[in-house]
Amino acid sequence: MSQLIHYQSNDQTPHCLHSFTCEETESDQVKPVILLFPAMGVKASYYFKLAQHFNPLGIHFVCTDLRGNDPMQSKPSRKNNFGYHEMIQEDWPAAIAACKKAHPNSPIYLMGHSLGGQLSACYATHKPDIQGMILIACGNLHYKLYNKKWRILLASQFLLGVTNVLGYLPGNKLGFAGIEAKGVIQDWAYTARTGFYRSINQGTKEIYNGKMGQVKTPIMAISFDGDKFAPHSSMQGLLDCFHSSPKHHIKTCAQELNLDSLDHFNWTKNFQALAPKIEKWINSHDKR
Repeated sequence: MSQLIHYQSNDQTPHCLHSFTCEETESDQVKPVILLFPAMGVKASYYFKLAQHFNPLGIHFVCTDLRGNDPMQSKPSRKNNFGYHEMIQEDWPAAIAACKKAHPNSPIYLMGHSLGGQLSACYATHKPDIQGMILIACGNLHYKLYNKKWRILLASQFLLGVTNVLGYLPGNKLGFAGIEAKGVIQDWAYTARTGFYRSINQGTKEIYNGKMGQVKTPIMAISFDGDKFAPHSSMQGLLDCFHSSPKHHIKTCAQELNLDSLDHFNWTKNFQALAPKIEKWINSHDKR
């Protein structure tokens, strides 16, 4: 069963939560729920198909758009600007609260794809009431973690330059992401340049990397051989920040999963081989 749930961040930004609920019976125990945050420029609807793999396994599936990508919100522009601060401090806790309201007794697992995973990792430093994190096709953007490191550095800083001139990133016209806010691209390019995650609020900068080492939340990570945006080394670079968390990193490829191809985006279309692995991991960390 699917349900559309409207909610707001504390700054009154409207959001929609898309909830796909598996069947419950009186004899069933409470089922876990996965709350997914998308990649930069990718709409929540792109992930709806994951529900058909999670729900039969007894897992509720919920997803929401990133700020600026929700149809109820204004698109990023010179006048509509925001960065990681608004997303981590305002949007993540609001989405989790809405998810808890929809599934009041279910343990929550945050699932993040690419930027959605990176910001989930940052938000985990606030030690929210979640059971675990699932990071997929995600990683630290630091250019030194990539084989073609100079290409990554130059590309990320070029996009930053375009953003600074225009006041936003017209990614839909450049073949990268969507229409993105200046603050988001500035924070994103900072990570690509330095390896550090930051958010800025009224001139005050917060760095998350050191705080990640204090997080004890279990983490499952999945990276793919064919992923040029978040290779295994990039994912490992992010996982290395979490010194105290139990970590399970699956490095896989299309051939291993008997698929024709597997990359940064099309894993959602080949999820039948990944869903059981996630279910097994959830069951091993379930404290119900």
